[in-house]
Amino acid sequence: MHDAEWGERTNDGWNAVKQINNWVSDKTGKKIPEIVTSIYSREKVFLINVTYFKGIWKSKFKKSDTKEESFYPEGNLHEQKVSMMKQSSRLLYSEDIHGRYLRLFYGNGAFNMILILPQDDKTVDDVIASLNVESWKNAMQTMATYEVNLSLPRFKSECEYEMQESILPTMGMRIPFSPNADFNGISDVFLFISRVVHKTFVEVNEEGTESASVSFGVQDSMSPSSGTIDYIVNKPFTFAICENSTGVILFMGKIGVIR
Repeated sequence: MHDAEWGERTNDGWNAVKQINNWVSDKTGKKIPEIVTSIYSREKVFLINVTYFKGIWKSKFKKSDTKEESFYPEGNLHEQKVSMMKQSSRLLYSEDIHGRYLRLFYGNGAFNMILILPQDDKTVDDVIASLNVESWKNAMQTMATYEVNLSLPRFKSECEYEMQESILPTMGMRIPFSPNADFNGISDVFLFISRVVHKTFVEVNEEGTESASVSFGVQDSMSPSSGTIDYIVNKPFTFAICENSTGVILFMGKIGVIR
């Protein structure tokens, strides 16, 4: 985005940048301190949406059990030495031809994390490509309780990306970004969405999980089972944080490298 196209940056714009970022930082526990870096004179409306989650494991990992072990990143990168958390407990587990699913509960059980580890002959991208409403529903409904020896690395992840070029249009949202956009319900001036930015943060450790996401759009003029399972997360995996009663996914991510 260039000044010649969108107008000059203004003092009012700089003040708005500060106000927006302060609000986002406050709502995300300072995990996302900045979402907007500049505002141009032709940008009239910012729509900000924030999700913040902090959960304590129902069954915490003991820090004294955390050991340095190997993690094998994607892309044939050299193995990493990571802080591998460990616990043995009865957990819900299921699997299909693509992945192995494990459910970890937070607090009183209202929220949970689903870990998805690829089968030995699959990659994490194979798992992601296979996920749909039917496969997810089947994996959740077929979970049974097992004694699980779990090894899970501590990790922290942050990412930021724009969604207006391909992500949202691919999902069917095209008109709001075009000259055919119609926002007459909120303004008498012609408006269209020029950019949508999504930014996320997640941290998982022995205590639990802290995660946040923020996005903005800019308009311009258990059943018991027997047996023990070893679930060792030492290669790329996928995770989702869900609300338990509805199954709604709050966060979902892929971890290819531990940071």
